[in-house]
Formats: sequence, structure tokens, C-alpha cells
Amino acid sequence: MNNCLVKYQSFIIPLLFIVGMAIVPLSVCANYDRQNVLVLQSYHKGYLWTDDIVDGINRTLSNSSLSVNVQYEYMDSKKILDDIYIRQLVELYRYKFRNRHFDAIISADDDAFNFLRDYRDQLFPGTPVIFCGTNYMTPERKAELPNSTGVNEAASLKGNVELILSLYPKAAPLVVITDDTTTGMRIRQKIDEFKWEFKNRTRIVILHDLTMEDLADKLYKLPDTAVVLYTVFAKDSEGKFFEYDESINKVISASSRPVFVTWDFSMGTGAVGGLLTSGISQGETAGRIALQVLKGKRAESIPFIKDSPNKYIFDYNALQRFGMDFSILPPQSIVRNQPHKLYKKYKVLIIESLSGGVILILIIVLLTTNSLRRRRAEELLNRANEELEEKVRLRTQELASINDKLTELNKELSGSEERYHSLSDASFEGILLTKNGIVIEANDAFCTMLNCHPLELIDKKVIDLVPEDDRENIESKMLSGYSEPYEIHFLRKGGSMFPAEVHAKMFMYKGQQVRVASIRDLTETKKAEEEIQALKGIIPICMHCKGIRDDKGYWNNLEKYISEHSEAMFSHSVCEKCLAKYYPDEEE
Repeated sequence: MNNCLVKYQSFIIPLLFIVGMAIVPLSVCANYDRQNVLVLQSYHKGYLWTDDIVDGINRTLSNSSLSVNVQYEYMDSKKILDDIYIRQLVELYRYKFRNRHFDAIISADDDAFNFLRDYRDQLFPGTPVIFCGTNYMTPERKAELPNSTGVNEAASLKGNVELILSLYPKAAPLVVITDDTTTGMRIRQKIDEFKWEFKNRTRIVILHDLTMEDLADKLYKLPDTAVVLYTVFAKDSEGKFFEYDESINKVISASSRPVFVTWDFSMGTGAVGGLLTSGISQGETAGRIALQVLKGKRAESIPFIKDSPNKYIFDYNALQRFGMDFSILPPQSIVRNQPHKLYKKYKVLIIESLSGGVILILIIVLLTTNSLRRRRAEELLNRANEELEEKVRLRTQELASINDKLTELNKELSGSEERYHSLSDASFEGILLTKNGIVIEANDAFCTMLNCHPLELIDKKVIDLVPEDDRENIESKMLSGYSEPYEIHFLRKGGSMFPAEVHAKMFMYKGQQVRVASIRDLTETKKAEEEIQALKGIIPICMHCKGIRDDKGYWNNLEKYISEHSEAMFSHSVCEKCLAKYYPDEEE
């Protein structure tokens, strides 16, 4: 055996060396072939629907043969979404990903899709997009984002209305709960398209522009014939944000009537169920399409999936609570939390046996501990009353202190605003405040320049205050936030123009971002510059009589020429030399 090893040693060692050297470039190649995917989420991490989509994407991409690096970005649009925030996101992503390349982008929900539709070609030129969670996608809407495909999310609103009326034929009203977010507005739009079809069967009432307290109050007062369909309520009319589980739990608690839902993550809260959309299936489907793109298939060539994969899902306990007949549920319905079959078969015997044993144990425990519990309860109640009284006292003091501070702050704010207006109106320069190119305030000095009343400027476009030749210049400076002084012309009331110097910048005013501009009338400055320019250069003067030749060739005396070309005035006197020459007697 040893002889054999020695014999082949000279062959085995070089072979192992060659294999080892081959492994290095293979590993390097594998790292080189690693592909990057950006997942742009509309909402925030911790939102159940968003987390389900992430779970579905991860399941699919992690189980593939490809080496994929996934980066997640959360737009947080449930809490904030306006033009200023979008512009800041654009600049953030432009800087953050300036040296990054992505082989594909997965967009989750409508706000992410709309963002990529407007800015994909600026931030990620040519990168294919796979969308999911996008409500009621149409070919026309998909065409707005070239080189994209994905899966449609269509909450079965009409299907759920049909389901509710099949289970509750006399349901009236049928109350639909939604909000004023992007998703909520699309839901109301879809319901408006078909609700006329049910006008002879029920009355559909949509609750959306409410606070959570008002919504709970309306649900509490529903008649016994009402049925509720909950879609989404992430933000109330006061702008207060609610996590999904917090929102649905408040609705379930407030409603004594059955609550149907449209998404599967609403189950387990006490909701009856419905024809449900799944976030996990949305993520899994988008992940499978993304793998096709990563393997070289062009996104535009993959037809997007129009039929949202929705299923009938119900909760056993909620069905029992409202005494619903299981036999009338749609075929292939999934009923969760059903008791085990053995329990169903011996249900009565098991319940009776357990009940008897529990009753006996309870009697023994109650008899031995009743007096101890009563004494302890009394002690706890007394202690709780004392603590409550102390908390009420401290809270009352705290509220009084806060109220005093607020009163002082309001006085300071009022005084600060009065000082601002006084200083603004006392300024010799024009002051102009604008937001998004619209005038929101102007001081007296600027109104005097334009020969107009301050009320004539409010809500007027800034570009309407300048001649057409200057509009593009001032508009570009406002959009770019230009903060250096520049010159431009303004239009007076009546059509005349005057030159002005503008110095503007952004600042916070009354809780909002505005642009303030300081405007100086250059009319007199320009006139002075022209007069100075007229005196510059070589002036032709007679070497004998000292007369000056003007631009038309006429000879004028020195006093006349300077008076016409400047504001200088002459006073006449006699120097000592001329006094001695022409008035010798006066000198003595």
C-alpha cells in the first residue's frame, strides 16, 4: 500500500495543485456574476402587507440557483407623500445609488410604481421593472413605464359584495371602510364603477373621511341588518397613522356586526373572512418573474399577470360567533381554526367531562381562596384609588403648566409675526414671499414699485410679474433654489418696466417651506451709470478758448457741457492770479 502511494505521489500532488488553482477563478467568477436587485417598497418595514411581500420575494429568490444580492428601500408613503418629499427622495436615491448598478427593480404597491414611472429613467436608466401589489393594473397604465412587467393586485371588491349578499341577502346597509391614501382612493373609484349594479339589492355606504373615533362611533351604532366590508384604514382624516393590526382590531372591537375583509393578513383578528388577496403570493409571483429577467429575458416580452390570485378564506370562530351556515359557503372555501375531527366526533362527551372536572376544581379553589382574594382585592382597590388620585393631581398640575407655556408661546409668536410685518413694511427694498411660484405675501415697498395694492398680488404667479423675455430666467432660478443676486425686469401696473436686483433664498415661514426674495429698484442706479458713461472717454476741447465739442459737432462752453451731462452746478469766483491780472485795484 505504501509502495503504491509512493508510486503515484508524483502524479497526485500536481493534480491537486491544478484543481486548487481552478477553484480560485471559479469563485472569483461566481462573485463577478452576482446580480443585484433593488426592491422599492411603497410603505414601511413592520407594515404587515409590506412584510408579507418581502417574505414572498425572499422565498423565491433565495431558493433559486442564481446568486442574487437584494437591497430593500422603504418609501414610507403611508405616513408622508407630497411633492417636497418626492423631490428629496429623488435626490437621496440619485446620490445613494450614483455608483450602483441594478440588474432589476421590483416595485411593491402603487406609490413605488408611480415613482419609477416618473424617475426611473433619471435614476436607473434602462433597468427593467417588475411590479407587484399594484392595484388594478391595466395595459394602458403599464405602458407608462416601458420595459416593465409584473402581477396585478386586484382586491375583489365586487366579489366580496357578491359574497356578502349571498350569505346575508337582507344586508342593509353594506358599509365599506376605507381611507384617503392612494390605495383607498383607488378602492372608492372601483366601488363607484359597479355599485349601481346592486342598487336594487342593498345600499352601499362608504366610510372614509373620518377620525378613528368617529368611525368607531358609527360602527357601534349600526343597525342589526348591517354588514361591514373593511378594506384599508391606515390614516384617518386628521392624518393620524395606524398600523394595520391596530386599525383592524379597533374596527372589530367597535362593530357588533360581521366584518368581512379583502386581504389575507386581516385574518385572526375576529374578521369573518372574504375573497382575499395575499401579499405573500404577490411577492412570490414577482420573484419568479424577476428570475426570468435575471436569466436574460426582456421584461417587456413577459406578459403581466392580470388575474390576481384571490381565494375564499374564512375564520371558523367568527362564523360560529355570528351563527353562519357552513353549507352555504362558496365551493373550495378555506376555513381556518377548525376543531380537530376527533374533537368534533366526541365534542359533547369531551365538553361534559372537562366541564365536570373543571367545576369540581373551581369549587374547591373558590372555597379556599375566596376570603383571601376579597381581602387582597380590597387592599389593591384602596391602593389603586390612592394612586389614581395622585396621578390625577399630578396630571392636573402638568396640564396647567403646559397651558401656561402654550399661552406664553402664542404671545411670543404673535409678537414675532407683528415685528416681522413691521420690519418688512419699513424696509426700503421690496420683500416677496412665494410658494411653488405663487405669491403668498408682499410688503408695501414692493407694491409701490409695481404701483398696485398688496391684495392684487396674493395668489398671483411670479412669472406674470415679469416680461416674457425674463420668465424663463426667473422660473429656472426658483426651481433650482438659486440664492445669488441677479438682475431682471419687473412689470408695473399699466405695462411699464423697471430693472431690479433680486436676492432670494428658501426659509421656514408659518410652518411651511417658502422662498423669500429681496428686490431693489435699479432705475436710478442705471440712470447714474448712463450719465457716468457719458463722461467717460476722451472729450474734445479747444486748446485756446477751452470750448468742448459735443456729439453733434457743436462747440459749447465748459459749463454748459458738464451741466447737460451731469448734475454738477457751477459757482463763479476769481483766483488770485486772475485777480492780480484783471483787477489790480481790487487786490490792493
